[in-house]
Amino acid sequence: MLGEAIRHYMIQKGLRPTDLTVGLNAPHMSSVSRVIRGVTRDPRISTLVHVCRLIEVDPTLLLTRAGMWPESASQSASASAQSSSDSPASLAGLHERAGALPQELREMLRAQLENLLESLESLARARGPDQ
Repeated sequence: MLGEAIRHYMIQKGLRPTDLTVGLNAPHMSSVSRVIRGVTRDPRISTLVHVCRLIEVDPTLLLTRAGMWPESASQSASASAQSSSDSPASLAGLHERAGALPQELREMLRAQLENLLESLESLARARGPDQ
């Protein structure tokens, strides 16, 4: 059931199983493959968290879809995540993900963020202080 839930989100995101074994401290491909195929029904938490980050799904949503977590807990976690998407904890999570990238990609990300922030700051100035 967990494998089916992961496959569901992979299809939504257009991901292949090999896409789930990238990044710093990534689990071995065979570990991810066993979870997706349903061979491993109780994976290590580190494997589950890594997969959830790559498919960009809250672990409680994945576990709910797999029938391993109560529906009401998933809904409250989703609402909480949506209400705090601009919280310092959310930004810290993005920082952690960025820090796991190779140096060259971190430099590219930094340059893109600089450009994006300059554009957004310019837009905010154009809109005025009330916006």
